[in-house]
Amino acid sequence: MSKDSKMIFEKGEKVLCYHGPLIYEAKCLEAEMQDSQAKYYIHYAGWNKNWDEWVPENRVLKYNDANIQKQKDLQKTLKSNPQRSRKVVKPRRTDGKDADALPTQLSVLPDVAVMCAVPEASRKKRGRADNPDMAEVGKAEVATFLPDGLKAWLAQEHIYIHEGKLAVLPARSSALHVATQFFKAKAAGQEDPFAEQVVGEVLDGVMEHFAVALPAELLYAPEKAQFKELSEKYPNMALCELYGGAHLLRMLAKFGSKLSSPRFDEFTTELLLQYLNELLRFIADNHASFLRPEDYRAS
Repeated sequence: MSKDSKMIFEKGEKVLCYHGPLIYEAKCLEAEMQDSQAKYYIHYAGWNKNWDEWVPENRVLKYNDANIQKQKDLQKTLKSNPQRSRKVVKPRRTDGKDADALPTQLSVLPDVAVMCAVPEASRKKRGRADNPDMAEVGKAEVATFLPDGLKAWLAQEHIYIHEGKLAVLPARSSALHVATQFFKAKAAGQEDPFAEQVVGEVLDGVMEHFAVALPAELLYAPEKAQFKELSEKYPNMALCELYGGAHLLRMLAKFGSKLSSPRFDEFTTELLLQYLNELLRFIADNHASFLRPEDYRAS
């Protein structure tokens, strides 16, 4: 495509680019107008090419002394900022050992988990049995938020449930295991410890929200009795270890409506969408491990 007069950055140009809260050295691989908006296909220096991505113009900076200094100042600020520290989700096993946990102490974005959480009024309802049926799961978000293969899985799972099948629980691949594997895959593509903390913070928020959202809004009617039995049988296990990738996917399918909340500013919304979309692609790429028909049996 020929260079458009509205484009500020050129193909092949060395640039700086925001990824999460930090700025990284990068290269512009492609530059084009998409839906009347300037977009650039960015490769982050030193990162695996799997993380190359299209970004809007407001995330790209000229590679010059002033912006390099901005990059250093931002990293220094994040390193020295005395953020409130939260412990990562560490579910307990009945044998007393810690289960999988996201391997980082998270403090870069301490408000993400809070902003993702169900409001306090909803928390009080988490044990009620009058939760709505999941037949309406994520209609709007499915059309724009999920890879096609995951849309098909949600439809197939709906059939399983209404045929009288339930997921075999505790899950073979728990929601926490899926998140931990994604964290490891993501961390393997970059060297910056602060970027790893951002990914961990987002996933920690997702796991916290999962624990609240699952009993409140993620269960089909036939699954509610199973939930009660599991809660009594495994009182010391976190829900993100009891339930698996399929239930995590249900939550992600509904997450778009959460991001429309005025509690999220534009930057936070973009950040969450970026990582949640990457998590969904990871689940889609590994669906044979995380979403298995044989993990459903007649109740």
